[in-house]
Amino acid sequence: MSLVGRIQDLCSSKNTTLIGLEREIGLGRGTIRNWDKNSPSVDKVQKVSEYFGVSTDYLLYGFDKSELTSFINLIRYKRSIKEFALDTGLDEFYLNRLCSGVEYTQPSIDSVLKIAVHNENDWLVDAESLFKAAGYDLGEMSDDLLEDIPIELLHHYQKQGMSETEMVIAYARFREAEFKEAMSEPSNTEESSSYEPETIAAHHDGDEWTEEELAEIELFKQFVKTKRKQQE
Repeated sequence: MSLVGRIQDLCSSKNTTLIGLEREIGLGRGTIRNWDKNSPSVDKVQKVSEYFGVSTDYLLYGFDKSELTSFINLIRYKRSIKEFALDTGLDEFYLNRLCSGVEYTQPSIDSVLKIAVHNENDWLVDAESLFKAAGYDLGEMSDDLLEDIPIELLHHYQKQGMSETEMVIAYARFREAEFKEAMSEPSNTEESSSYEPETIAAHHDGDEWTEEELAEIELFKQFVKTKRKQQE
């Protein structure tokens, strides 16, 4: 979406028009409509951002670039860019641009979710704040994201009293574990046909795991088996 398009959306949310906005902040009629062709001055963009209570970054790029950069670096913490790229599965060059604050294109929902999944400092940066800085409303997206969660796993999350956001993050982590499990399976066809996925629980004494952890491991095992049967 263009700069003018974002401003028009903000005008709609406040039941006003571009002309009404221009009148309110002292700009000439038709000024804003030209901004997609001719870049506006910083002070004029600042007037619009102050009127709507949003950042100039949001108006210009569609997301709060500076805030997102700060959040991502807090999440990365002591990890190098290379280590962070390996953890998240994101391209190292792209991740370096995000962490350096020189990426001006809004990151995809999938990229933000991968960063949220590997957030070891969620007490500093929660998922909602991360998505908001990236220009997304996690609350509005939750219903669509929750639709992907298998019903039995969804009920399990609900029994644990998880919020919708926690469910979305938990399922993303679950899918990543599923992917790693699938990647670790033997490539030989004969071996694969008789292969039974081993769980972490098979290598540890049960006393080292809580009942909730064992339940999640068992759910994961059953989920992988079900998907395998559907693909046969």
